[in-house]
Amino acid sequence: MKKIAYLILIAGILYNIILQNKEKTSTNPVDKFVCFTMDKMTDNFVKKLIVERTVKVRLTTYWAKGGETDKDSAKKRSYTGATLKEGVSVAVDPRLIPFFKRLYIPNLGLRVAHDTGTAVKGKKASKGKLPVIDVFFEKKSDAMLFAYNNPKIVTVSVYKY
Repeated sequence: MKKIAYLILIAGILYNIILQNKEKTSTNPVDKFVCFTMDKMTDNFVKKLIVERTVKVRLTTYWAKGGETDKDSAKKRSYTGATLKEGVSVAVDPRLIPFFKRLYIPNLGLRVAHDTGTAVKGKKASKGKLPVIDVFFEKKSDAMLFAYNNPKIVTVSVYKY
C-alpha cells in the first residue's frame, strides 16, 4: 500500500511538472485548467493520505565531528540502533513523535526520527515551550551554518508512513 501511494504521488508530481513547463509555452486554456486541477489533486493526496499532523517545533543541531559532542553521536550511534546519517537522521522526543516516523522540515526536506537525547526530551532546548527536533550533521561547521542561516521555529509535517 505504501509503495503504491508513493508511486501515485510521484507520478502526479512529475505530471504536474510537465504540465507546468507546457503551460509556459501553451496558449490553450485547457492546459492551464488541467495543471491547476493536478496541483489541487496532488495537494489533496498529500494532505489526506500522507501527512498525519503538523507540529510547531524548535530546531536545534548536533554533529559527529568537530568537538563538543557525545560518544554515541561521534560514533554515529542512535538510540534506536540505526546509524546516524547526515541528511536523514533527526532526534525527537518519542512521546511526541514516534521513532522511525518521516518528517518534512522546511529548508531541509524529509528526515527520519532515529534518535533522542536530553535536549529534546521534555522540551529542554526550548525551555518547555515547544517540542524540539535535533537535526544531525556530520560536521560541526555544517551544523552551525544551518543553525545561523535558518529559522529556529518551524512547522514540521509528520507523515503516517
